[in-house]
Amino acid sequence: MKTILVFYVGIKDISPAEVDHRINHVRKLTSELVVDETFLSFVIPVRSTEDTWIECLNPVLLNNKEYQDTKDKLQFIQEQYQKSLESVKDTESNY
Repeated sequence: MKTILVFYVGIKDISPAEVDHRINHVRKLTSELVVDETFLSFVIPVRSTEDTWIECLNPVLLNNKEYQDTKDKLQFIQEQYQKSLESVKDTESNY
């Protein structure tokens, strides 16, 4: 069974013209970050917030080692995701 990751992308203060750019950037990023074949990822824009977050929808873990390995992978993905989104926001603010 694959672990399903959902990347929620806050687009509250982004113009409609920039939403596609942001979502495509996040999709590209997730395909680079989530190279482990045990993960499936989805990107969902959220208009009501600026916040972004990642949720794991089906955390099926069998032992402590698997739990720690998955937790470490998710933490790495979250950190890289946040860094990338911050750089996109900086780029967008220069327009």
